Amino acid sequence: MSSSISLKIWLLLNKNKKLNQKSDFILFFEIRSLGFSFWIPKMWIITSENSYISITAAQKEKITQLSYLTNKSSLMKSEYQVQHGIWILIDEIEKSQTPYTIDKYWFILTIHLPNGQNRIIYHADYGFDSSTLRRIFEDKIYTSKVLRKNWFLVAEDMLVARENTRYSNPENTTSACIQFAEKYGYPLIFKPNDGSLWSWVSKIFDKNQLLATLSHFNQSNKSMHLLQTYIPGRDYRVLYLDGEILVAYERIPPTITGDGENTIKNLIETNFPTINQKKVEHYLETQGVNTESILEKNKTLPLLPTANIATWGSIREIKHTDRDTTFLKKIAAAFWARYFWIDIISEGELADGYILEINKSPITKWICEYSPAFKNLFSTKIRTTIQKDEKLI
Repeated sequence: MSSSISLKIWLLLNKNKKLNQKSDFILFFEIRSLGFSFWIPKMWIITSENSYISITAAQKEKITQLSYLTNKSSLMKSEYQVQHGIWILIDEIEKSQTPYTIDKYWFILTIHLPNGQNRIIYHADYGFDSSTLRRIFEDKIYTSKVLRKNWFLVAEDMLVARENTRYSNPENTTSACIQFAEKYGYPLIFKPNDGSLWSWVSKIFDKNQLLATLSHFNQSNKSMHLLQTYIPGRDYRVLYLDGEILVAYERIPPTITGDGENTIKNLIETNFPTINQKKVEHYLETQGVNTESILEKNKTLPLLPTANIATWGSIREIKHTDRDTTFLKKIAAAFWARYFWIDIISEGELADGYILEINKSPITKWICEYSPAFKNLFSTKIRTTIQKDEKLI
C-alpha cells in the first residue's frame, strides 16, 4: 500500500474525537470507500489490495462504534436513510423494551431476544421465508411460469436478451419480439425481469416504438427484460401474511383532468410540479399527445404507465372479501410462501384478476404514511409473528 493512502487513513482515524456526529459518519464512509473491511478479529484494517495497516485498540473501537448504532435517535442523527420496514418495527421493539442494534451501513437490524437468540432483519425482509423464495420472486418470468402452471391468470410474456450477448438466442431477441407482438397485438409492456419501482418500464403502442425500444435496450448494459401483454383494468396491490390479507389498495397513476382552458403542460406543472417532465413528455408523445394542446373539460389523461407512489401515483384503500383471502392462500401454497406483496389487475374482485408480479420484501412506507391505522396493525403483526416464530408467546 502506498504511504499516501496510509497517511490518509491515519488522518481519518484521528481527526475526530466525538462519536455520533456528522463528521464521524462521513469518516466511516470515507474509510469504507477506500476499500477497507471492518469485520476484523485483530488490530488491522484489510485493504482492497489484500494488504493491511495496523491500528490501535482505541482506533478499532472507534470504527466499531461508527459501524453500529444502538438506538433510533442516534440513527436519525446519521443523515442516512434506513429501510422503512426496520423503522416501524423499531417502534414496536422499543415498546416491549427489547434490546437491539443497527448496522447503519448495511441497514441490518438485530433484535436481541429474551431467549438468548438474535433475530436479524435485512432491509424489509423479516425472515419469514427462505432466501430461495426471494430469488424466485425476483425472477418475474419464472414466477409467472409457476403461477400459470397452477392455473392462475397471468399475462402472456417472453424473456428478452440484448443482441449478441451470452444469453441471446433466436427465441429471445428482436425477431422473436416482433413475432410476439404480431401474435398478441398492442399495447405491450416492456420491463426488467428483476426490477422494482417501475424503473425502465415502457408501454409500447406500435411496431415502430417496439423497434426503437429494443434498439435502445440492445445498446444499454441492462439485464434481461420481459415483453408482456398489457392487461386493462384496475391496478391493485395486496399485502399477505400467514393466511391474512393485511391491506389491499388500488394504485392510481398520476392523472390530470382537463378544464377546457389550460394546456396539458400547464395542468401538469400545476398538479405535479415535481414530476419527471422528460418521462411524461416521452410517454405522452408515444400516444400522439401534444402537451401544448388544451385538454377538454372533465377529460382525464394519465401521465405515466406506472401507478406507484414512488412515480407520483396515488392510492385508495379497498375492502377485500373472504373469497379474495382464499385466492391469496392458494397463491401462497403454490410457492410455500408466508409473506409477500402481490400486484393484481382486475375489473372486479381481486380473485378474478390477473397476477402481474409478486414481491418478497414489501416496502410499506407509502401505505403507512397514507393509513396510520394500517401502520399500527402492520408493526404489531410483524412483531407478534416474530415472537411466535421464536416461541416467545
